Amino acid sequence: MAKIVQFFHPQSEAAPYQGKEIIEWNNSRRHKRKFIKNQVKYVNEDNTEQSDTLTFLGEWEPQSRVEKLI
Repeated sequence: MAKIVQFFHPQSEAAPYQGKEIIEWNNSRRHKRKFIKNQVKYVNEDNTEQSDTLTFLGEWEPQSRVEKLI
């Protein structure tokens, strides 16, 4: 059975400058969350390897490319 561990994060979410497709590196003392989409590999309960796209809310301080979802 899949499990998720959630750690609550009281800070704000990172956002790009108006009209930009890049969120700049966060070098401030305040951490910011990002909604992240990444290609992953995992092992199923039947021990077979799977590849998929995982989306999650996490911390990623380095620069990143933004993709509009809505």
